[in-house]
Amino acid sequence: MVRRAIQLLQYNVGGYLLVVDAGLMRKAAQENNGERTLGQTVELDRAVGVARSYGGSRATIIICGDVAIGGFSLNGFPFRKDSGIALLGFNSAGQPWITWATGPNGTKSYGAAKIPGKQDENQSKQPEGEQSEPAAFYTKSALVTVEDVVAFGSGPGTDALEGVMDSTDVFKTLRDEL
Repeated sequence: MVRRAIQLLQYNVGGYLLVVDAGLMRKAAQENNGERTLGQTVELDRAVGVARSYGGSRATIIICGDVAIGGFSLNGFPFRKDSGIALLGFNSAGQPWITWATGPNGTKSYGAAKIPGKQDENQSKQPEGEQSEPAAFYTKSALVTVEDVVAFGSGPGTDALEGVMDSTDVFKTLRDEL
């Protein structure tokens, strides 16, 4: 789609602004779905590659995250040659490679903690099967985290995108290039 959009827009003598939103990556993260999140990240990478090849050397390309969702983490020490689907399940010790801070794969909490041995017999709870991508805290949809989001750029005017910066600086970079 990016290629076709650039083909249609490139004839505009005043230039153009093409915004590509990776909303499916956000949706997958909200659902604690690591495979889809990573797959959509790869698709965004492909879209950026197409934009760089079709946009030319004078094109300003900015890749910017809007929020960090769910607290996605890769745990432990995967084997050097492990990649792809090998990281979506459990490691040799039976622990998940991928965990989330919040989301629908978390354990639901029902009030104050129960002291072992003092529970009513009618409250016996069957342990649920282990999740391959558990969350530390249950929420209906994964929450936004306070992690920094990334911004990268190539082309004229993107030298300003470096280090930790306010999100409004990305707007200023775009404004100055238009």
